[in-house]
Amino acid sequence: MKKSLSWSLLTALIACASMANAQTGVSLPYSCDFETGAADWQFAQAEDYPNHWYRGQGAVGNDTYCLYVSSDGGVSNSYENSTGWVHAYLPVNFETAGEYDVSFRYSSEGEGNYDYMRVALLDEAPVAGAEVSSSYQYSKQLEWTQTTLTFTVSNPGIQYLTF
Repeated sequence: MKKSLSWSLLTALIACASMANAQTGVSLPYSCDFETGAADWQFAQAEDYPNHWYRGQGAVGNDTYCLYVSSDGGVSNSYENSTGWVHAYLPVNFETAGEYDVSFRYSSEGEGNYDYMRVALLDEAPVAGAEVSSSYQYSKQLEWTQTTLTFTVSNPGIQYLTF
C-alpha cells in the first residue's frame, strides 16, 4: 500500500512551507505549503557559493510563499551562472518499508543540461556543494506544474527527501 507525503513545493529554478530534528524527522502523513514557514526544512549550501535557498515570495509567477534559489538575498529567483550545488531537504521518519508518494509543484526555468532540479530520497543528509544523483531531474518547465513521484523505502528510519 502506498503512503502519501505531499506539500506544495513551488520553485522557480528549484522549489515553494515548517525545522525537523534530524534525529527524529517529520512524521507521516506530512503536508507543507510554506505559508507559515519552513521550520522542518534544512539547507546544505556553501557560504562562498552565490546561490542559496530562500523562503519567500520572490519566485516569478507565484503569489504565495515558496522555496526558491536566489543570488540576490531572496529578493527574486534570479541566480548566477556558476558551478555548484545547493540543497533543500526534509528529514522524514519512515516507520515502515513500502512505497511512498511525494507530490509537489515546481517551475524550473534554467538551461536544460546545466540548471535543473533533482529530487532524491537519501540515506544521509546532503552535503553543501556535493552533487546528488537521482533519476528524477526537472528543467525547462516555465509553467507551475504539479507532479507526484513514488519512492520505495526498503529500510524504515530517517531518510532525507532532497531537492
